[in-house]
Amino acid sequence: MKSATLFSGGEGAGLGMVAAGFSHAWGIEHEGKIAQVARDNGFNVLTADILQCDPADFEPIDWLHASPPCPNFSNAKANAEETDNDMALAAKVCEFITVLLPRVFTLENVYQYRNSQSWSTIAKTLLIHGYALNYWHVNMADYGVPQTRKRMIAIARRDGQAPMLPPATHDEKPQAQLFGAKRPWVGWYEAIEDLIPTLPDSEFAPWQLSRLPEEFNNQLVHGTNANGITANKYYEPAGVVVASLHSKAVMPRAFANGRIVKMTPRALARFQSFPDSYELPESNSLACRIIGNAVPPLFMQRLGEWLK
Repeated sequence: MKSATLFSGGEGAGLGMVAAGFSHAWGIEHEGKIAQVARDNGFNVLTADILQCDPADFEPIDWLHASPPCPNFSNAKANAEETDNDMALAAKVCEFITVLLPRVFTLENVYQYRNSQSWSTIAKTLLIHGYALNYWHVNMADYGVPQTRKRMIAIARRDGQAPMLPPATHDEKPQAQLFGAKRPWVGWYEAIEDLIPTLPDSEFAPWQLSRLPEEFNNQLVHGTNANGITANKYYEPAGVVVASLHSKAVMPRAFANGRIVKMTPRALARFQSFPDSYELPESNSLACRIIGNAVPPLFMQRLGEWLK
């Protein structure tokens, strides 16, 4: 079975698709440096403006995934409004659906995307072409990703079956069950324990120190001065990994094993469930953009295995 991605980024989604046993046919990414990283990792990703692409030029696939750009729908961007470009991108997604008619279509975005005209346009197109459709607000930690990343996940199928999410494998407070018991969420410390000795020494900003509890050990700190900080205990998943790398307010730091350390792109990649075999670019800022904007590969693997 073949898969493809729109707005491919560094192919976090593609990693999961391949791990689930799909043959990844192609992807489209508009930024050349990011597309090149995907190609360096073995993915056939075209550098192109998707608005200029003709879907008829692309190989038919069984599973098409799209992660449209989300800045104008994110809570992180105050007073953002849906733009004509957002609508044009949604219309192009509809064109790919109409021409290729994949057996399954999936979409990932921030949860606010569900209220957009862009999503309404995509949903109507899917229904017109006979897809059964549903969407959910999914916490990636429920699928073993060591990060409490919540996103809109939509699934549409043309095989007459009602779309369903794969069963969650993890839970914040799993209950004892005779069969199919869930495992506890994967904590940030467990995800990077072997990396901690290699992480660079750092320090907390004064405003961070003023907000930390008196008893503080093996906790991961991230946040901003304006919005406050989050301190995750060692057994808790990391907070949402963001796509920027420029200050102590954004780059997580941890007090771990008696040291204050700064996360590296590889550590952040672990929080996103990227395999260590994924080759990150030398530029830390580019690596963080790829990681922070990605769909966690482990979730996509669970989804692909479920769909198969």
